[in-house]
Order: sequence, then C-alpha cells, then structure tokens
Amino acid sequence: MKTKKVALIITAALLMSSLKVFAFDPSPAGKLEVMVAVSASPEYIKEWTASHYNQPITIKTVGEIKQNQVVYASAIVSGFGVTEKGGVDLSGDFILLDPNGKMSLEQKDIFHVKMEKGQAPGGFIMLDPALDLMVEESDPEGVYILKAVVRDNVLGKTASGEYKLSYKKQATGAISKTGGFSSIDDFGKWMTYYYVEPEPQKISSAIKFYSDSSLYDKEDTRLSTAAFFAVLFKKDNELMKRSFDDVSATGSENAKLVLLNALYLVNNEGSRALIKKADAEWRSEYLKKVIEKVASSPAPDIFAEPVRDGEHLDMLWTTFLATGDEEPVRKIISALHLLEDGHGMEIAVGGAARWSLISNALQHKIVYQACKEELARSEGKTKKIPEEIISEVDKRILTPQNF
Repeated sequence: MKTKKVALIITAALLMSSLKVFAFDPSPAGKLEVMVAVSASPEYIKEWTASHYNQPITIKTVGEIKQNQVVYASAIVSGFGVTEKGGVDLSGDFILLDPNGKMSLEQKDIFHVKMEKGQAPGGFIMLDPALDLMVEESDPEGVYILKAVVRDNVLGKTASGEYKLSYKKQATGAISKTGGFSSIDDFGKWMTYYYVEPEPQKISSAIKFYSDSSLYDKEDTRLSTAAFFAVLFKKDNELMKRSFDDVSATGSENAKLVLLNALYLVNNEGSRALIKKADAEWRSEYLKKVIEKVASSPAPDIFAEPVRDGEHLDMLWTTFLATGDEEPVRKIISALHLLEDGHGMEIAVGGAARWSLISNALQHKIVYQACKEELARSEGKTKKIPEEIISEVDKRILTPQNF
C-alpha cells in the first residue's frame, strides 16, 4: 500500500506573545514545559491576544478531525527562563507524525519569541505563530501526532510537547441548501478567495449560511463579515437589491440583521432607501430598533480613520478578500508604526497588523507584493518591520496559494 504525505495547509494565525493564567498551575521557573493545544476554533487565540495577562483562558480542545476541517494548533510554554531585565528567548520546531509513526512534516525554527525586557517570571507564553491545519481526503486514517520542540536560549534547555489527533474518513454528506456551502470551512475558503473567483450569485445564500451557522455566535465576526458584503453591494447596486429581496423573503432574523449591517456600512442613497424599505416591511420589533439606531448613527470610514483595534483590522481584511484591492492592505501596513511608536493597546494593534500581514502574505500574492513595495519605500527606522515581514514569509518552506 502506497504511503502518502499528509496534505496540510499551514498559515500563520494572528498572534501576539503574552502571559496567561490557565485553570492549572504553570511549571516553576527553570523547569521548561511545553503543551500543544488544538481547537476547532481560533477564538482562544483571539481571546489570548485581547485579554489581560492574568485573565484565565478556556481552550476547548478536539480529539478528532474531519476531512477538510480546519483546526488551530499552538505551542504553549511554562517554566521558561527570564533574564535579570525580563528578557525571554524561545524558539522551536513543529513536527507532524503520520499514523504509521513516520515524519510527514517538519517546520524548523517556525516558533519564535524574543523579548529584551519587561517579561515577568511565571505563567504561560503562547509561541508565535499559531498554525492552521487541515486534513484532506487522500490522507490516511489513524492517529496523527503534532509535536512542538522548544529551545529556551536563556536556560539552555530543550523541551517538547505533543498532541494526538484522530482522523477517520466519513461519507460526504448532503450539501447545505444555503448556496452549496457544505461546511463552515467551505464558506471560509469561499470568502478567503472570493476576489480570485467571484460568485455574486451566492451572496444572499452566503448571508443566510453565515447567519445560521456557529460563526454568527462569535460576535467579533459580525461586523467584519457585514463589511465583506457591504463592499460588494457598494460596487453593484443591483446585487444589493436582489440580496435584499431574497433575504427579506426567506432569511432568518439573524440574516436580516447581517444584511442591515451591510447596508449601514454601504452608506449610499441606494442602501439608505433599502433600510427605509426594511423599516416599512419587516415586522420584527428588535430589527426595527436596530434600524432606528443605524439610521441615526454615522457609518464608520475604515480608510479615513486610523486603525484603532482588531475589529478595524478584520474589516480591512474582509474588504481585501472581497475585492483584491491593495488599499485595505496599505491601510493595515500603516498601523505597523504602532509597534515602535504606540502606547498600551496600540502596540498590540501594531503587532496584530504585523502577524496578519505575514499570514495573508503567505496566501495572497497581492499582500506579499504590497509588503515588498512598502519595504522599498521605507528608510531608516521604518524599514525594520516590513523587512522582518518579508524575511519571515520568504523563509517559509511552503509555497503560498495564488503565487
């Protein structure tokens, strides 16, 4: 029987290194310990980056992965060494073993966390970057082992941790009635590469699928998803009208709310007319209250306003995914200076911009080229960060999609 290499799609997820407190105690300083966490949702990574260092974080792990399902893996370290100034220096490798115990993938020096000062001893550090993993139909059934090998250059020690993930092939189920999306992952891929293969005929179905899926339960996805649809509506007034009619006729209350937020973000004469039509035709008292609120609130301008938080970054990224335009990418690049010049949470926004650019440059040639152009324009101190981004992307051994 022929052995096949596991087909993994790996990208860097948005991640900033920081200390956290789990429900269990970390290893004492000097006793290096590594834990690998794998979840079906990236929410724990976003929660980690957004919360205070002493706020407990819940990680809902998974033991089994389905075909074409994306899972999110990270390496978490405790007992790390800290210099007198609070410096930390960690690096590490990612290894994947197939069900036969053979090494299917090895990413040398993929993990890096280095700080010169300011790190308190104790607690946990999540290493940069987190990884997105996906098993395809051709991959063998069985138990895969995800292993992280971490080197602490302060302690001069090495430790490893591993995670077992089971894969069993399943019969392909019926395609969702909402536009042909078979899963959340299918919907996510459709959004991620929409600008490459636009399918405007699926827009109203996509609104309904998203609104009735577990993605909608994550409130931090709602405005950025609405922004994706808003960009397409702004470019095509007839598409906006057709989508309004379809969602009004067959969409759930959640779907109508997503549509309403998209119309609010479009903010032109046509969208305002449809909001008035919704107010006259929709019967939900809750939606009428939302309509009243959006009618009196100015729509945000994500290009005129400085990048202020993670939600703003997400809206810029979904705008890019819808159009493939460079403008939202350049706007995200404009936030990189916060890593050097920002204060407090501004530094976190700058870091989030940096890692999101690396992640998307691995997948989208347009993003990679925009970063290279920024590097060419930069001088002196401002050249450092775009130089690091290009260097990080170039050293990855996997070829980005769309290159």
